[in-house]
Amino acid sequence: MTSTSASSCPSCAAEVDGSARFCPSCGHALAEACPSCGAEVGVGARFCATCGHRLESPSARAAERKLVTVLFADLAGSTALGEQLDPEQLRTLLAEYFAAMSAVIESWGGVVEKFIGDAVMAVFGIPTSREDDAERALRAALEMQERLVELNDELVERHGVRLAVRIGVNSGEVIAGMESDQFLVTGDVVGDVVNVAARLEQTAEPGEVVAGERTHLATRGVFRVEPLEDRALKGKSLPVRAWRIVGTDELAPPSELVSGHGRLVGRARELSLLETIYRGCVDERRPALVTILGDAGVGKSRLTEEFVA
Repeated sequence: MTSTSASSCPSCAAEVDGSARFCPSCGHALAEACPSCGAEVGVGARFCATCGHRLESPSARAAERKLVTVLFADLAGSTALGEQLDPEQLRTLLAEYFAAMSAVIESWGGVVEKFIGDAVMAVFGIPTSREDDAERALRAALEMQERLVELNDELVERHGVRLAVRIGVNSGEVIAGMESDQFLVTGDVVGDVVNVAARLEQTAEPGEVVAGERTHLATRGVFRVEPLEDRALKGKSLPVRAWRIVGTDELAPPSELVSGHGRLVGRARELSLLETIYRGCVDERRPALVTILGDAGVGKSRLTEEFVA
């Protein structure tokens, strides 16, 4: 004899069978099916626990220009994996891989934008911009490589294979958010920075993290890097500068984090205003509070450093 537990519909509070997928009273969805593999998933889940497919449909928001850092990670030798493994076994393996990589990305404040085949695209700076988005992205990339080493020990036992991933990271401006009633696109972030991040990933060797120039400049002194030859990327008229991220430089003193800056330009008025306020404080022997507002990456910290210097 079997029994089925009952629960309440979160929409109308009517009692429903524990195995029901829809409320018989109001039709509210109690469970959903993954559009990729058909497995049952809970309402509100972001990814399918079986295959890693992204489930949520981000709500449309007005398009805006944002400074972000984009991370692309792609499995090396994935074609050979398809020859070695049964399709169901391959799907299970990829689900484990996607879950592990997504967890690392989200732990550093990134958002998994999409899965493309066996590639992962993540964005740092949406919906919330941070001053250290570029650093977060690179730390996530390095931890993804470390996590994969641990995951490989498990994959060898269960599937008899090891995975290797290549990662490209690039920073720049994008248009984020789409007006869904005007047009429909795949993905929520559009801009050249996305294309360059993907191309940099394609030039990386298995196990490498390659960063673009703007990402490198935003994190200079925080990571140990090796300069690479300029990359001739498909679709780019000029070669792109790139660096291999070797690891973190936790012992770097604060002075090294801002060393190598060129001459400050475009902030003469703001710097003059700060100096005027400072002279007024000294002359009148009265304190003043100054708040500097601006999007992440526009140079608030640099302006402060220049003023203090």
